[in-house]
Amino acid sequence: MTTTIDSRRTLLPFVLTVIALAIAVQVVVALDGGRIGLPAAVATVVLALYYAWFLIARRHELRRLRFGPYLAHAATFAVVITSFHLHLFVRASTGEWARTGFPLDEGWFGAVVAMTALWGLGLLVHTVSAISQRGFEDRP
Repeated sequence: MTTTIDSRRTLLPFVLTVIALAIAVQVVVALDGGRIGLPAAVATVVLALYYAWFLIARRHELRRLRFGPYLAHAATFAVVITSFHLHLFVRASTGEWARTGFPLDEGWFGAVVAMTALWGLGLLVHTVSAISQRGFEDRP
């Protein structure tokens, strides 16, 4: 008898938790005066540890879903990167930055530019790998 793996029970709770953790990261950034410093880094590490735990703890279910590990990777990328970009957009469009100019300090450069570029490169490699390994076809 084959157990059915349901993405709604596997991936949906994961993605919703990642969204909640990403919101928490952005709240930490906001409470730290909009700076991306040590508190934001710690909050982001907590999110990354949850992602790593999920990949390890649910590896068998993920491998039985079409593109399961890839979808977890892509969803985490989309949530985390979008959360930083949305926060930057809001800060740049309203409040102090609208009056004083657009300061892209090292913290914001790392979160918005470097993380997007480097993680995006990793996601691109994962995309090519998943497709080349026929990851989107039914698996037994």
